[in-house]
Amino acid sequence: MPQSNHAGRDRDAARKDDVIQIRASAGTKAILSRAAGLRGQKLSEFMLDSA
Repeated sequence: MPQSNHAGRDRDAARKDDVIQIRASAGTKAILSRAAGLRGQKLSEFMLDSA
């Protein structure tokens, strides 16, 4: 297996455990939380995947 694929899997696995601070208005955070929930993700995971 090429090393780049292995590194990608490790990064994806680590992202599920990452927690980030999000500075946004309550309304914006509510929208982002709803979008994350619709995708079955935590807010932090959703933001990292969307970055």
